[in-house]
Amino acid sequence: MADGSVTWYGFNADITERKQAEEALANERRRLYDILNGTYVGTWEWNVQTGETIYNERWAEIIGYTLEDLSPVSIKTWKKFSHPDDFSASTELLNKHFNGESDFYECEIRMKHKSAIKFTHKGSIEIGYNIVETDSYPSLLEFFVKDTGMGISPGQQQMIFERLRQGNESLNRKYEGAGLGLAISKAYAEMLGGSIWVKSESRKGSAFYFTTPYIIDQVNADSGF
Repeated sequence: MADGSVTWYGFNADITERKQAEEALANERRRLYDILNGTYVGTWEWNVQTGETIYNERWAEIIGYTLEDLSPVSIKTWKKFSHPDDFSASTELLNKHFNGESDFYECEIRMKHKSAIKFTHKGSIEIGYNIVETDSYPSLLEFFVKDTGMGISPGQQQMIFERLRQGNESLNRKYEGAGLGLAISKAYAEMLGGSIWVKSESRKGSAFYFTTPYIIDQVNADSGF
């Protein structure tokens, strides 16, 4: 002031609501984090405006990798491992959502896994199928995957088709598996009206089989197609 005195101004504000909102948001984040960890799911986020894409470590593990293996990641990472047909369907559904034709985006995508050969360090892997004629209609397509890997003992051959189980319970640590692959395969095979089984001997390799009904299109068969 002109007379040399000093005047201080101040104000008080009630920030209780702001602090409560911040605390609620922090709690929601912790809950979401716990849910994701507890359910052991893979997640990915794509910022359409900036192009930034974020994957969690579990997402990479599901397809047989680590995030370090996949780095640097982008939306091209997701496209690279998606089945081409599913990627096209996903793009169509996403565009419908962007255009306001659907309330949300939802799509199931088949992903390419890094390795179907991780249990076979040497030798060979054979993949193929046979048409199995049956007394009843339709016939069956029988697919098989044979390897010369570590094999599975007789007492473990049913257990491996259970969820979260492996023939050797230490393998999920050594090979980073969750023990879900064969359980999911069994569910799909049975859903399609087929079955799945294994023939194996410890240290002599394994042969996995699954069947699905095979219906011949008689019109195309008669015309040579």
